[in-house]
Amino acid sequence: MPSSNPFVAGAKLQNSRNFIGRKEELTALISRMSGVQPISVNIVGEKRIGKSSFLYYFFLNWRLQIFDTDRYVVIYLSLKGAPCQREENFYQAIKQELQNSSSVQAQQAIIQALNKNPLDRLAFSHAIKEFKQHNILPVLCLDDFESLFKYPQEFDNGFYDSFRSLMDDNALMLIVTSCKRLDVHAHEYRLVSSFFNLGHIIKLSELTPEEAIQLTRLPDYFSINQRPALTQKEQSYALQWGKCHPYLLQLACSYLWEARKHKKIFYGQKTNLSKKSLNINLKST
Repeated sequence: MPSSNPFVAGAKLQNSRNFIGRKEELTALISRMSGVQPISVNIVGEKRIGKSSFLYYFFLNWRLQIFDTDRYVVIYLSLKGAPCQREENFYQAIKQELQNSSSVQAQQAIIQALNKNPLDRLAFSHAIKEFKQHNILPVLCLDDFESLFKYPQEFDNGFYDSFRSLMDDNALMLIVTSCKRLDVHAHEYRLVSSFFNLGHIIKLSELTPEEAIQLTRLPDYFSINQRPALTQKEQSYALQWGKCHPYLLQLACSYLWEARKHKKIFYGQKTNLSKKSLNINLKST
């Protein structure tokens, strides 16, 4: 059976089995979600530190950590890719994701509220409050939240105040990613809504050394024995080049795997293997 490269650099991880680490951060998210009162969360981190992969992993796997799963409807939406340049389009995108849930499909009153036309700010707030009437908490995982700041005429203080009201009423929980803290963005864009004093901040940084080692040992899932996709020597080089940065480490591992596949590395000789020999320029990527 042909081998397959398990390393993904620069893209959101789609397969949960390739996700490594972040256990403390995941535990923090679950505790904010399952408490007596839900607390919205701002996930903050530099570009390519793994925010999207982390949020998407949570979206795919939250049911494994929550006992009463019927109380929640969790959706994931990337605001960078969604057509959310207008406020009503934003509500429509959320509506479509919510309606994919079987627990929502079973509640005719919620469906009717979501299908209000037009689905404007007031109608959207009413629909979310309908969830609360049925003891269901919508948890919106909104990736690349700063994309909304590009359209200040649509997403103004009133828009954010409306969300804050729903959060204060325990009718809604937000988990949003951004490169900077939301209060910093608010200052930059002269927004004064109390929405930006979001309940909790989780900062994503580099992997721990143990997690970095675990990443380099990802198996080739399509092989029979599922041994690590990289040899021990390749794992060592990857750690030397990428260290504990998730993107740089994934990039180094991917290049090493591809180099061996295309027979660019000769292990029978003592060679001075370097980033240059694989055309890897980690700093400029």
